[in-house]
Amino acid sequence: MKPNSLIRYRKGELTVSIKVLLSLVTMAVIALTIANGRFLVGAFYNNLGSIGLSRHLPATRPQALEASQADFERAISWSSSNASAYRSLGRVFYERGSFLAAVHVLEKALYLSPSDRWARFWLGNAYAAAGMEQPAIAAWRKAEARDYFYVGGARYLALGDAVKAESWLRRAVAIDPSSTGAHMLLAYILWGKGNREDALSFLNKVLDLEREGSAEWYFALGEKRRVSMDWDGAFDAYQKAVQLDPSSSKYWYRAGLALYRSGGTIDEVMHFLGKAIETDPQNISTYLVVGDIYLAQANYSEAERWYLKVEEVSAESEYAPLFLGKSALARGALEDAHKHLTQALTRNRHNADVHYYLGLYYKAKGNLREAAAELETAVQLSPATGYYLGLAETYQQIGDYLKALRIYQRMLEIDPDNATAREQIDLLEALLQPHEE
Repeated sequence: MKPNSLIRYRKGELTVSIKVLLSLVTMAVIALTIANGRFLVGAFYNNLGSIGLSRHLPATRPQALEASQADFERAISWSSSNASAYRSLGRVFYERGSFLAAVHVLEKALYLSPSDRWARFWLGNAYAAAGMEQPAIAAWRKAEARDYFYVGGARYLALGDAVKAESWLRRAVAIDPSSTGAHMLLAYILWGKGNREDALSFLNKVLDLEREGSAEWYFALGEKRRVSMDWDGAFDAYQKAVQLDPSSSKYWYRAGLALYRSGGTIDEVMHFLGKAIETDPQNISTYLVVGDIYLAQANYSEAERWYLKVEEVSAESEYAPLFLGKSALARGALEDAHKHLTQALTRNRHNADVHYYLGLYYKAKGNLREAAAELETAVQLSPATGYYLGLAETYQQIGDYLKALRIYQRMLEIDPDNATAREQIDLLEALLQPHEE
């Protein structure tokens, strides 16, 4: 009897254990269901906020961002481990100008998901906006964001917005000091502003980074000599680059341009520029420089024929109407100039050259206030000495000598060797000095 009672006891114990186990499983399933439910609700609000954010970010309407913020906060309240919601909430805080809040939230997103490159990228943006440049660079570097800033900077430069281009390219260089492309573009921007010494510094860095004796090294050497206005030396360097790599359009293009500046004949120059077009028929810069060569000879019909080729290659580009407008101004056809320049403006309102030549059009018409407004815009988009000079001269014509003086002083800050700015500053200071009684 004892063995049987022992068996019955163990069977009873087993039954009890099974019931307890089933209860635990049931509770776990319920808990998991609740957790999944919270996760799903959190995911729903996260998706809802993301839709609102993607739809309204271009306009950055405060009410739209506020609604997205509320959705992301609900998503987090339902699922506190939702890294995506934290990342998106950080982006909303950034867009609303709450940079420290963005930093806090994006750091939480990275704690939950350390491999989230976009969270790290936006954290870099938030750090930078909050004035923490070094942490920003470190975050961007970890996010491998160099190409983002390099491509963005190149795009802004192509659009004619040199100020934004410089800012983005400087970040690309800070993230990756070995980026030869970013160094080269920064050299172009600084040279365009009249800051030759800094431009040469960036080009020297490119020469240090490139393999000496390579085609790109000779190209960088040519660029350095071009900035130094050594056109013969630049042509020699570009020729060596062409010999090493005749398939590169930019080498042929630069060689032709340097040869033209050093006094080559049209036939000699066109040999190199023709090769540039042959190797890359889509490169509009070559068509524009050929047009400019004919424009300098007052051969307007031939210049405009080459400018129109740009329209064939890139029908949406502002460059064909811009250069046609420039040619029309040169030949005194003001209404044609206005028509072309207005068309260029509708295609790209951020190209400084468009505003500069519109300013010259208004000056030619005698509308000096309108001219000053356009030239002010050109300077804001690209603080180049040529734009400053046009603006200063316009204010002198208006009679606002104090404003003209300040602009010439700004020119001298950018280009300390600018003789025109120094001469005009002396004249205006003498003019504005109170007469002694």
